[in-house]
Amino acid sequence: MVMRFAIRVFWTLIMAILSCLVCGEVAAERIAIAPADSEIGFRAYGFGVIPLHGRFTRFEGWLDFSATGCSVALLVDVSSLTMDPALARDIVLGPDFMDAAQHPAMRFAGICNGNNLDGNLTLHGVTRLFRLTIGRGEQRAVAQGSLRRADWGMTGKPLLAGPAARIEVSVPIPAFGTSARVP
Repeated sequence: MVMRFAIRVFWTLIMAILSCLVCGEVAAERIAIAPADSEIGFRAYGFGVIPLHGRFTRFEGWLDFSATGCSVALLVDVSSLTMDPALARDIVLGPDFMDAAQHPAMRFAGICNGNNLDGNLTLHGVTRLFRLTIGRGEQRAVAQGSLRRADWGMTGKPLLAGPAARIEVSVPIPAFGTSARVP
């Protein structure tokens, strides 16, 4: 599957380069990242091993891509996290974890780097380098990354909330040339 994806990317780049030579410049594409068709998931690990799944319901951003690369920007309303059970949500949004009252936004800005998305993640008032691995499903790009809570200053309740968390962003990817043009 990875080999098929690499071959597809190679031929897409070759076709884009040929298009540039024949027709001039290939226009960049912008895809909106919004709750209507995108998802941002969050997974904490109760007692370090029990996955607690959640997702954010309020966020906005964009993904720009062209023959030369891609970039992304994303702003997430931390308090929009939905998670069962409600107690887990309260712990994750509380002062010992994300502290949504003091740090209401999570931000990411980055660029594509091979099969990765490298950039800066701001969470809990701390900005650090963060890498997401990009995968592709049917007409969707999925980027996943894991973080150590302590690296972002989230050190409270380490046994109850676990040391790590996972972020997953899923965005629809239309066929090249069919989304709205970047102004």
